[in-house]
Amino acid sequence: MPFTVERHPVLLDVIAARSQIIAGLEHLERQTSALPLQVASAFAQWAVHRNFSK
Repeated sequence: MPFTVERHPVLLDVIAARSQIIAGLEHLERQTSALPLQVASAFAQWAVHRNFSK
C-alpha cells in the first residue's frame, strides 16, 4: 500500500523516533554491555508497527 501525503510526515517522525531509540539503546549497550543491539532493533520494529497499526 503506498503512503499517502497525509501519512508521509508520520513516516518521517517514526523513522526519526526509531533512530533516536536505537541510538539511545546503543549508548546504553556501550555503557553497560548488558543490552544486545538485537533487543533494541526488535523494540524499534515493534514501536514502528504499533504506530502504523493505529
